[in-house]
Amino acid sequence: ESADLEEAWIFVRGKTKEGEKITRWYEYGKNKSSEKATQLIPRKGLESFSDIDEISFYHLHPKDKFVRKMRVANTPSHNDFLSSLYIQKVLNSIKNLRINNYDFRIIAPIGIYKIKPPKKFDDKAIEAIVNYFEARLKYAAGFNELNDALDVIRDGGFEVELKKYE
Repeated sequence: ESADLEEAWIFVRGKTKEGEKITRWYEYGKNKSSEKATQLIPRKGLESFSDIDEISFYHLHPKDKFVRKMRVANTPSHNDFLSSLYIQKVLNSIKNLRINNYDFRIIAPIGIYKIKPPKKFDDKAIEAIVNYFEARLKYAAGFNELNDALDVIRDGGFEVELKKYE
């Protein structure tokens, strides 16, 4: 459900250049604290793959933030959406790598968000992130509903699903 520190992990299932089918977990959150983690994508590890059937980037929000900012902690931050675009750009820059399924997941108190960024990194996506920042603050202050904020980011081409905990 959460972690003591900001955490970031990558799950990869695919085939190596030698044809071996493998599954790997990589930690990509470095310099972790209760406030942030620096994302360092393990390019060398990913470059050992020729085909990736599934790659999911997991970001866990820390427990102490949940207590202090419960309503806002239920949502991905605008930086989470920027990270999903950045990661997609890094993945696209790895030569001779075919990726079938990529997503970015946020572990929050109410559930797990599954985010797929738009294929095109353009002004529409950036504008949606800026507008989402405001909509998220309104949600945190109780002025709108969670879906109102998520609809703003969806307008920028992001696919967002929330699977709530039971």
